[in-house]
Amino acid sequence: MVTFGGLAAPHVDNGGQLTWILILEGRKIWYFPRKPTSDAVRLLLLWALSVLEDMKEAGVMPPSCPHAVFTPDDCLAVGGHFYTAAHLGSTLRKHS
Repeated sequence: MVTFGGLAAPHVDNGGQLTWILILEGRKIWYFPRKPTSDAVRLLLLWALSVLEDMKEAGVMPPSCPHAVFTPDDCLAVGGHFYTAAHLGSTLRKHS
């Protein structure tokens, strides 16, 4: 649960896993760089593509994807991480 006004600064989820989230109540806005580079993370909130998730929507994010999240309303969500065969090679290379 995150209260309104919550902000997760630009970051990358660890572990090389895909990320999933299901919004149970409220809203979240994800910001993604259009061209992910190390410089893009610093500029993320200035020139990013945004995705709004409303109640009862689910989202999946690829591994190592820079993003920031803003919570404009109180929000209750569940989520987690998982691996897929399609991304396993890049995950193993990243952590070797």
